[in-house]
Amino acid sequence: MEILKRKLEIDRLLPKDFSEKYPEFQVSYNSWGHICLRFFNPEKPEQDLLIVLTRQQSYQLASFVRRCYSVDP
Repeated sequence: MEILKRKLEIDRLLPKDFSEKYPEFQVSYNSWGHICLRFFNPEKPEQDLLIVLTRQQSYQLASFVRRCYSVDP
């Protein structure tokens, strides 16, 4: 298996001020089996952006990461 790392053109996907608006980032895994992505600015907590992946999306992402880092049993 070969893992290809590609440069992602972030500028096309996110607004130019995204990193200024959301300078902090957290990833968590909740008790329902969902991965949660939180983008936030500590100075403006009311503007948090929370993305919750479905259980299936979370499983697929976790499986992909395990394969990339060879941590599957």
